[in-house]
Amino acid sequence: MKYVFNLAAMGVILCASVVQAAVWMPSVFSDHMVLQREKLVPVWGCAAPGTTITVEFAGNKQTASADNEGKWMVKLPAMKASKNGRTMTVTAADGTRKTTFKDVLVGEVWLASGQSNMEVEVKRSKKAAEVISRANYPMIRLIHVPRNSTVVPAYDVPATWTPCTPTTAAGFSAVAFFFGERLYTDLDVPIGLISSSYSGSKIQVWTPKEGFEMFDSLSKEAVNIAKTVTPKRLAVEMQVAENQRQWASAAKIAMADGKPLPPYPKLPASAKAHTKQPAGLFNGMIAPLIPYAFRGAIWYQGESNGQDGMVYRDRMEALITTWRNRWGGEDFPFYFVQICPYYQAHGLQFLWTAQLATTKLPNTALAGTADIGDIAGLHPDNKFEVGNRLALCALAKDYGKSVAYSGPIFKAVTFDGNQAVVTFDHVADGLKSLDGKPLTYLMLSGKEKVFYNAEAKIDGDKLILTSKEVPHPVAVRYGWAGTAIPNLGNSAGLPAIAFRTDKWSRILSSPRIGPWYVYCGTWSEKDGVFTQSNKRVQGRLQLGFKDWTDYTLELDVKVTEDHPAGRILIHFRENQYGSYHISWNNSDIRLNAARDRLVKLPREKETWYTLKIVVKGNTIKVLVDGESVMSYTDPNPRSPKNGGISLGGHAIAAEYRNIKVTDPSGKVLFEGK
Repeated sequence: MKYVFNLAAMGVILCASVVQAAVWMPSVFSDHMVLQREKLVPVWGCAAPGTTITVEFAGNKQTASADNEGKWMVKLPAMKASKNGRTMTVTAADGTRKTTFKDVLVGEVWLASGQSNMEVEVKRSKKAAEVISRANYPMIRLIHVPRNSTVVPAYDVPATWTPCTPTTAAGFSAVAFFFGERLYTDLDVPIGLISSSYSGSKIQVWTPKEGFEMFDSLSKEAVNIAKTVTPKRLAVEMQVAENQRQWASAAKIAMADGKPLPPYPKLPASAKAHTKQPAGLFNGMIAPLIPYAFRGAIWYQGESNGQDGMVYRDRMEALITTWRNRWGGEDFPFYFVQICPYYQAHGLQFLWTAQLATTKLPNTALAGTADIGDIAGLHPDNKFEVGNRLALCALAKDYGKSVAYSGPIFKAVTFDGNQAVVTFDHVADGLKSLDGKPLTYLMLSGKEKVFYNAEAKIDGDKLILTSKEVPHPVAVRYGWAGTAIPNLGNSAGLPAIAFRTDKWSRILSSPRIGPWYVYCGTWSEKDGVFTQSNKRVQGRLQLGFKDWTDYTLELDVKVTEDHPAGRILIHFRENQYGSYHISWNNSDIRLNAARDRLVKLPREKETWYTLKIVVKGNTIKVLVDGESVMSYTDPNPRSPKNGGISLGGHAIAAEYRNIKVTDPSGKVLFEGK
């Protein structure tokens, strides 16, 4: 087989400074790069087998010989931080053929990775114009890794370092930028930021293949790799090895003839992997950076794993441990972000629990975000606080700064009569309400397993909780809802992390309005009228998982603020496994049963309508203002057989009144407040 090594044929992206050189080096080595201070600094590349390579920088000189595959590596000794832009020289063979990298700094290097909330650029963050205008930091350097998923580890990325300017910062990760900006302000040393993230990605795609063998809970991915990836990977590995052998042979001839090296071959097209393939993004976007020296990593991911619950803890340990192992076994710092509340993220509180449990791993920390979310959107724009809070973790744990870096974390609870006394770690100078208002999303329950709103009194690092509905509390929950934006924090202004003291399953504990649980949205009640006033999200009140089977639901509803996408949503037979629901926009009413049932039915703003939903067996009848608009018998044997109700609307503001549920005999199961 004959291989032709030229730039056009191989599609190789090289720095201009190394095209005519006697070495090939990955693009993470470029002009303007930052080398990690106070650590050994690996420098590596490829040359003709047997070639002697000398790397010189800042008065240090290290030498190595290329092995039979042409690979070489040296390690520069630990250096102090330096703002002086100096030149690194890489010399091969007789000393006449050199590669130079200019304006090289020494400081603190961090890797930023994750999914969309890490990827969101400065230009899309809060006060973007103001931030961009100040982003002229010659001592902060940026490198952005393009998206790439492969079945085998790549050995290069088409990216180089650039100084931070308003132009380069605008398209860079906002969280990483704000993190680096705070470090630079406090440490006054050069900062290098490596951004490697991918919108919508799951943690599985960032985890090396060996990570899935660490826990039984991850065996599905291990089987996936073994069955679908391994055969392809082996074929690609054989092709890559052959390409590299051919290159090494051609390089040796070129070196002997005094000619430039042929371009280093990139991965073959067959190495491409689907972006959802386990280990794919690790191979394509992290592996090429190894073993570039850095201080630690920041991570913002989890939205795509929102249903994983405590399995996510195993996934996090697998990712953190394997990354650390791949970088030589050092427990480098790994700081990550609590996923913000979001109205479509069901079960998010269990993911928060998994994230908090991950902090038991060495050199980890969780940056709380419960107070800065936007439940209407998956991408809250206050990336400044996220980056700043991650920087606090680094400043406190890695740089010896006396700053609080975590919000209050539940420590213990004692029950004394009608009181629950809760203590916390990370209270700084004491607990406080972050917005100056009464504390919210604190709930108490007795042994009946029914939660009620609690009144809270702050006593230094303690909370004293009571509720007139719970004379003998046995359980406390705080922020235990996926849409909770609570307000408990510490004197440093950092939010408390959600917690619960019980292990009960399928028990609702969001704030209440009478018997209703507020799932999401802004609600109030007056004279039996329940008002949903925040039309940016899907407002929803729930009664909980009841054992009701056949029943009739009646209520009046009025839309007060409408939107083209606005719709009323009434759920019935709602349980932990699903529900039926009626969806009514300004022209159609729809029932989700098997295939959606749709009826043309206009709906006017500021008009009261009476809805009546009758469920008996698998038959559902819907009446509006006394007239039947729909009757349907669901043939699906797995359809919901019992459950409670919930009401609300999406992208509208609305009012609800005269709510009543009766059984077939006419007995009232629920009425009014």
